[in-house]
Amino acid sequence: MKPEQKPKGDFIAQGEEQIQAIYESVPEKDRATVERVVQAGGKLMFSEQTHKYMLEIVDADGDMAGKLGVGIVQLMMLLHQQTKGKIPLNAWTPAASILLVNAMEFVEKTDGGMDMELYGQALKIMILSLTKKVKEITGQTDKQAEPAQPAAQPSQPVGGLMSAPAQGV
Repeated sequence: MKPEQKPKGDFIAQGEEQIQAIYESVPEKDRATVERVVQAGGKLMFSEQTHKYMLEIVDADGDMAGKLGVGIVQLMMLLHQQTKGKIPLNAWTPAASILLVNAMEFVEKTDGGMDMELYGQALKIMILSLTKKVKEITGQTDKQAEPAQPAAQPSQPVGGLMSAPAQGV
């Protein structure tokens, strides 16, 4: 264990609480969609073909929050391609936030060192990058594609990415 790391397992319970809080923040009518995106993302993240890339991202030099946040955005873009743009905009942020927790739980189990502060940093990077990508995809203006603000406390749920209704994504 690296000197600055916390013991393995500290993040797991907090991560599960965060996932529950995210699901509770999603309107009930949208939860099944978010769950389908999370399941598809999990399959892709841990598939034989792509899992090695996830490990390379985590093991590479650089800021862990940035690697995690941008890595989840790359995963969401892969899902967007595979679904031919069918992921509703209101599912992007909750699903990506849950996938971020799942990725961090994996890292916690293998290397340790994950905590809610790092989650908050990675979440902010993820939301900013995801918003930029969604704007590129949809051609929306800044006001139409405004992200929900990350919660002040990472343990609080994060709302949907878009204030505008789903428009073909």
